[in-house]
Amino acid sequence: MKLSSLYKTVVIKNIYEEVAGVKTLVFDDPDSAIPYKAGQYLTFVQRGEPEIRRSYSIASSPVLHEPLAITVKRIDNGIFSRYLIDTAKPGDRLLTTGAGGLF
Repeated sequence: MKLSSLYKTVVIKNIYEEVAGVKTLVFDDPDSAIPYKAGQYLTFVQRGEPEIRRSYSIASSPVLHEPLAITVKRIDNGIFSRYLIDTAKPGDRLLTTGAGGLF
């Protein structure tokens, strides 16, 4: 199975600091639009050994046609949240399995 069929790529377009340790990441979605509904989440994948997967609630509104966004709080021992808060920058590409969950 091709990697491209398992994961979608999103590109960080903007990052906004809400308060210390909390940021909203707004994405461009170059592969194809990721359809989502209110209350869903995105699962991000960091490939490697071991593969790391973390899910974050979608913070944007599909009804208002807002760009896809998540808001992340830095967790001291959180591998992925520390990366998103401390290191990620506009232009970075992230892999996701797409939107999931039911509200």
